[in-house]
Amino acid sequence: MTRLLRLFTVVFCLAVFGLAVPAAAVQADSVRVLPISGDIDDGQAAFLQRGLRQAEEEGDAAVVIPINTLGGRVDSALKIRDLLMASNVPTIAYVTSRAWSAGALIALS
Repeated sequence: MTRLLRLFTVVFCLAVFGLAVPAAAVQADSVRVLPISGDIDDGQAAFLQRGLRQAEEEGDAAVVIPINTLGGRVDSALKIRDLLMASNVPTIAYVTSRAWSAGALIALS
């Protein structure tokens, strides 16, 4: 009986892992990286707008935004915040070194 239980456990585990591998392979989509560094200005906002649009059009799984900035223009930061909040693609922001002022707003968005 113990031998049969072990065999059943092995077969069950193989079946579960066998079903999980193709699912993981299907979800191995691309992730777009859009770094924000230096002064936050209209150029950064346009760069992020273009990158988020491309990510949506190309079906990226997520957008990663590494942030290293001391801040910049508030109007540009607000535009970036609005872009991130309206995006259909999940966004992941992380601070590589600094995120002051406008950078903190973007990181929290």
